[in-house]
Amino acid sequence: MVQDYYLGVDGGGSNTRALVADAKGNIITCRTGLGINFYAAGMEKSRENLHDLVHKLEECIDIRRLKGAFFGNAAIDHLMGDDEAAAYKSGILDCKVSVHSDAFIALSGHTLGTPGCLVISGTGSVAVAKNSQEQYRQFGGWGYLLGDEGSAYDIAIKAYRAVVHFFDGIGEATMLVDRVVQKYDLQEPYTLLETINPRLSKREIAAFSQEVKECAEKGDAVALKILEQSARYLAELAAAAASFAGVSTVGIYGSVLLNDRFVREHFEKLFARHIPGGIVVEPQLPPMGGAVLLAMAEDGIAANKEIIDNLLQGIATIK
Repeated sequence: MVQDYYLGVDGGGSNTRALVADAKGNIITCRTGLGINFYAAGMEKSRENLHDLVHKLEECIDIRRLKGAFFGNAAIDHLMGDDEAAAYKSGILDCKVSVHSDAFIALSGHTLGTPGCLVISGTGSVAVAKNSQEQYRQFGGWGYLLGDEGSAYDIAIKAYRAVVHFFDGIGEATMLVDRVVQKYDLQEPYTLLETINPRLSKREIAAFSQEVKECAEKGDAVALKILEQSARYLAELAAAAASFAGVSTVGIYGSVLLNDRFVREHFEKLFARHIPGGIVVEPQLPPMGGAVLLAMAEDGIAANKEIIDNLLQGIATIK
């Protein structure tokens, strides 16, 4: 019997990952392409990159066997309307396509269809949750102008501000000053304005968070304070999401929470204070795996142990 295929897509601004599995969760193929975030790249470029990605899939599978697809797209924070989704996939895919946020598919990879919550802290920050009534809610995610506290971008901006405060004589001495001077070869403080300006992307600014992490590891008080503030905000966000979902476990995702030991340790302690017995875990499936489960669910296939085990085993072999 010929098995139907389901496509899960994790669409970011820089790159996109596509995972194809059969109805039992066996991985058929995984391919990577350019970003499909149409907020950042524009709709025309997003569709062009999606077309190229689908062409890569066609080299591996009979695309006509796709029964359904679910996309996570960093450009939105809600379920795209059917007409919008149809227009987006027009001329590229013939199967049913649903499009929601990248946070939504990441949550699916953590909860595997059950109530739960997830906190993401990468370039930006957000928490998402689903309760037993299938109600979905987002916490945070207000963007870099109104929010994104606890994110790599926020960490970097706070570090730059600490440096200029030192230059102005109103801030503490910090290793971050030397890091900024060396990184941008500053001859005098105000030349920093030539580099840190609106032309830089959020991702480029966020990259300086790595310098903050390294300074914190060396005991710099200012860097440690910045990271502690990040952990505190993320823990409060997680507690709000967990209360909505009615759970005591929170999933974590994103470079800050997964790769910064100091932030993660403080986050775990603070979350347990907000939610007694609170536990912090990493999602079982990556976002593209969560998207596959959602594509199956749209076709009436509920996640079961066989499907999840097959996805886990297959994804573990993907580099």
